[in-house]
Amino acid sequence: MKSYSTLASLKLLCISGLLLVSCNRLETLFEIPARVDMIIPAGSNTFEILGLETEILFPYEISLSSRGISDASVDRVVAQRATFRPVFASIDLNFINVIEINVVDPEDPNNKREVFFLDPIPFGPKNSIDLLASLPDIKDFISDGDKLLLEVELTFRNVPTTNIDIRIDMEFGAVADD
Repeated sequence: MKSYSTLASLKLLCISGLLLVSCNRLETLFEIPARVDMIIPAGSNTFEILGLETEILFPYEISLSSRGISDASVDRVVAQRATFRPVFASIDLNFINVIEINVVDPEDPNNKREVFFLDPIPFGPKNSIDLLASLPDIKDFISDGDKLLLEVELTFRNVPTTNIDIRIDMEFGAVADD
């Protein structure tokens, strides 16, 4: 019985090692910053998702040309980091339950890819929320080389009592697969 568990452990260790060695390495060629400013209106209800769709500047082409890199060298553009925070005041964001940020295809609004999320947001006082990055490639969603259509969806635990100016600072990476 003991030899069976040792043999199974050895197989698992070998398979894990092979997976680790065979995974492609990624090289981030450059980072692409992006920012969204929005207002959470007072009285937004807790039964519906508050959605905002906005086109943002996305300096992909400028980043390529300033580094002397061709578009063909970039295999994917992926989400890396995002922070959700109030713009002007120190406001407790504990009233927010879920944040989801999607990239929307400008030619087909039903074609979306999630890039950042946090579901559910842990309870407790907080002045900013670090979002988790999703894995999808969004390179084909970049329109005109410098714009990106985003959809920000919020679900609330409690009703916000005042209008709140929010800023979402994001960072994407232009990635080359090795």
